[in-house]
Amino acid sequence: EEWSRVMATAYIDGDLRYEDIESLRPEADEATASTARKTVVALDGIPALVALLASPATPVVQSATGALFNAALGVRGADCLLDEPGAVSALLGSGGLMHSDERVRTNAAGALMNAAAHHDEGRAQLAAAGALGRLLELAVRAADAGELDTVARCAGG
Repeated sequence: EEWSRVMATAYIDGDLRYEDIESLRPEADEATASTARKTVVALDGIPALVALLASPATPVVQSATGALFNAALGVRGADCLLDEPGAVSALLGSGGLMHSDERVRTNAAGALMNAAAHHDEGRAQLAAAGALGRLLELAVRAADAGELDTVARCAGG
């Protein structure tokens, strides 16, 4: 409990990023993340998350793209993401790869790559939508800007 309070305070104060918290206790975080992923998909949360990509508040879009990235780690979540009308175009557009915030772009790239990773139909759908070319363009821009997390996510890492 004390550890959680200290981490939460550091996060709120801006001294710690969410990604840093995840890496401090990976075994506990993975179990929690897996449960959260499955719950979001089971409760049909993908449509609500996709709707949040249009928010003018960057932290909201960061959280929504992060949740979509996590949901798409599983086959069912990836399928739901690809089946959701407007999801791919939102992730390719201003709610994703074209957003001004690096974290949003990184999360969106990861969500798209996770969705593509599970089967050929997903890759074909993303290719038809122009996602692969946009991911490559983003990877080049991110590499030039030194945004290595974004480059990794564009490459499926």
